[in-house]
Amino acid sequence: MRDDLRLLCRQFSKIHAPEMIEARPPKRSVVFQPLGVILAVMPWNFPFWQVFRFAAPALMAGNASILKHSSNDPGCALAIEEVFREAGFPEHLFRTLMVGSSAVDSTVEDPRIRAVTLTGSGPAGRAVARRASGHRRNRRRLRVRQRYCPIGPQAPLRWR
Repeated sequence: MRDDLRLLCRQFSKIHAPEMIEARPPKRSVVFQPLGVILAVMPWNFPFWQVFRFAAPALMAGNASILKHSSNDPGCALAIEEVFREAGFPEHLFRTLMVGSSAVDSTVEDPRIRAVTLTGSGPAGRAVARRASGHRRNRRRLRVRQRYCPIGPQAPLRWR
């Protein structure tokens, strides 16, 4: 995990550098700007890696992060928050939200939340996407992408 994070840190500035686009005058460019506060709803089965995989690039891009971890992993969630604090991040830049799943809807609807990421089941993803997109009707559209990795005999992995 440490090597992956180091690689991400080295590559981040290249990946997110402003890009000039060839076009007729006026000149145009693509610029990456922070979104604001991002809510991450994370599962129990990868309590550390899945969070760092989200949080590292989100924080490097200038966003603040709120973690709603699985209720099974409160110790892991608080330990991750402490890692960021010990690394020198400002105290409230990465925070853990110690609430049950029933509080996710109201958290998604909070106007300070600018984006939501979820790793979990299809029904959980649909529920959060429905809540997030419905609440942000008058703001920019929330883009929802489904990514999954099947587990079991249908998995695209070969075990040795």
